[in-house]
Amino acid sequence: MDSSLWRPIIQWTVWAIVMALVLGWVRRSRAAANKLGDSRAPGRMVLPNTMLILGIVGVVLFTGCIVGASVSARRDDAATAALPIFLALAMLSLWVLLECLMDRHEVSDRGLTYRRTVRSNGHAAWSEVQRVEYSDFMKWWVVRLRDGETIRISALHTGQAEFARQVLQHADEAVTDPHTAELLADACDGRLPQLGF
Repeated sequence: MDSSLWRPIIQWTVWAIVMALVLGWVRRSRAAANKLGDSRAPGRMVLPNTMLILGIVGVVLFTGCIVGASVSARRDDAATAALPIFLALAMLSLWVLLECLMDRHEVSDRGLTYRRTVRSNGHAAWSEVQRVEYSDFMKWWVVRLRDGETIRISALHTGQAEFARQVLQHADEAVTDPHTAELLADACDGRLPQLGF
């Protein structure tokens, strides 16, 4: 068999194995972070450190690829074509990094305090919560307030058990979807929503 046929097979197999290992690492760190919680701030919800590491590695890696492709662009049309792809991946990695540094929430008996990357921050008492649901497609909790504000909390965030306990204790009438109610009850017991991997 021609060796040129084996090269893409091996390349994509290695890529699939590396991605499976990275995603497994993210899943394990998420589960460990949610199990341990944060004893200093039990209601604090932040992205796990693995996402911060992936954001930093992505920014450095793809910025290096941009520099390399820019240097090669004068001689190679393929490098010129790759520049927008590397730029998009660097921007995506930068977004992950910003989410890790800025996006954090805190739940307590008083309500939900939220801090987002782009939109306004604030606090909502549990009485202001109109609806709580879980988006299986986007893998986040959606908290809709009576004033029309929508807060989205990623399924990757730590502190989901405390979030679920507070929602079921103070805003259970806002949970009208049986699937969401089941996921919240599971999260109280430490069984987090599946991330699809």
